[in-house]
Amino acid sequence: DQSLARKGTLYLLAVGVNQYANAQFNLRYAVPDAQVVSAELQTQQGKLDQFQRVVVVSLLDAQATKANLLAALARLAGETKLPSNVSATLQPLQRSEPEDAVIVYFAGHGLAVQNQFYLIPHDLGYDGARESLDEASIKNVLAHSVSDRELEAAFETIDARHLLLVID
Repeated sequence: DQSLARKGTLYLLAVGVNQYANAQFNLRYAVPDAQVVSAELQTQQGKLDQFQRVVVVSLLDAQATKANLLAALARLAGETKLPSNVSATLQPLQRSEPEDAVIVYFAGHGLAVQNQFYLIPHDLGYDGARESLDEASIKNVLAHSVSDRELEAAFETIDARHLLLVID
């Protein structure tokens, strides 16, 4: 019945990491890219008028941790209680509904190892020299990173009409 249809919500999670816990991995354009993309998506969605509201949550630099990213996705999947170690910035995120759309934009370092891809958050778990990364150090970075399998598991629990993951 069309009379029961409601406009959904667009949830936009914009993650950008310029400043890593290890400054040797810092970037210049990840945060501005996340800010510009989220602002432009918000502007364009306003013109299209497809959604009742647009909720933008940004995790930038020190807030772009593995815990915060996974908690944001869990919140969209219906987790109501935020763990004490994550940012209150996630509060506006609610359980997504079938009429909703979820866009996750990540700008920062990534790493492909064998058949897996990892998003490297602010808290990368390595404080040595960039050129001194060895196998043990890489394993530690991967343990602190968000794997494609973790993303897949998180996205499977989100009930939304549209899901989009953009990795920059």
